[in-house]
Amino acid sequence: MKNKKKFLIIGSNFSYNHYKYLKNQKNNEIHICSPNIYKKKFYKSCNLSKNYKKIIAQHDFHTIVCCAKPNIQKDFINLILKKKYKCKFIMLEKPLSINVKKFDEFQLYCLINKIKFYLNFTYSNLNIFKKIHSILKNDKNTKITFELNIFHHFLKHKNSSWKNFISDGGGIINYYLVHIIFAFVKQSNQIKLDKINYSLKNKFLNEINLTFKNYNNEILIINFKLDSNLYTHKYFINSKRYNYIINTNSKNWYDRYFLKKYDKKDHLISETIYKEKISELIRINYKNLYQKKLKKDLLKYYSLIAKTEVICNKINNKIKKYDFK
Repeated sequence: MKNKKKFLIIGSNFSYNHYKYLKNQKNNEIHICSPNIYKKKFYKSCNLSKNYKKIIAQHDFHTIVCCAKPNIQKDFINLILKKKYKCKFIMLEKPLSINVKKFDEFQLYCLINKIKFYLNFTYSNLNIFKKIHSILKNDKNTKITFELNIFHHFLKHKNSSWKNFISDGGGIINYYLVHIIFAFVKQSNQIKLDKINYSLKNKFLNEINLTFKNYNNEILIINFKLDSNLYTHKYFINSKRYNYIINTNSKNWYDRYFLKKYDKKDHLISETIYKEKISELIRINYKNLYQKKLKKDLLKYYSLIAKTEVICNKINNKIKKYDFK
């Protein structure tokens, strides 16, 4: 069939969420590459392969999706640059975890060759961040405190997953807080990291406290605590007129969370319950990927990614000696 759109997905675990979206595209031909792809039984009517480098050399792809661990994503970006491969669209997963110089090289290559790329940040697509944006827009002196107690598998059962280690592109910041940092950078590109504090337990990181400022005003505090049993996700938003609390006790917290609005005397004014699906959050990113954008809008988006990477690298450099590895 003529004019068939060819999609390449690198990875076989979280990539299923991308596959569910792409399989519904009209006139598609999907290729999925992963060393263990033949063990996965849920990929239907698509081409399977272990080696993505061979497949890239054999096809002209419309879209390439890389949702593998950071060192594979880094190799993929280097391959694109070295082979001067051209496709129309690239969807990458976070953390990007490449140095700023390499990111600039990749960004420039994509701009010159009219390749549009996007990072699959999903938190910033949540309706709750639209609400936070509205609050910040209407009240310039708003202060946000974000608290996260994370159920961390490494504390329960020692394992060697890349997600636990900064040296492998994971770690507390790259795998967890990068979502939150990007979401707030997107809300206010003027924020800057002001303070980094942390505490240890049994020689490992136990708690991280980050303070961000906008000009001279302290506007965002992130308190992040590791736990072997608990998972909570809370935002406290204080403005001149109102106080807000966003909270959930769900591990997949976007499945069900609520926003409560109080007056300054702590009287409840309203309560809204939100329930969102990861598939919808990913769909929004593909909509943005395929949407026609002006070059200045792309550059603005890329600058948000770069700023997030710089902030994450700065924090990692401070805490990496207390990494789990």
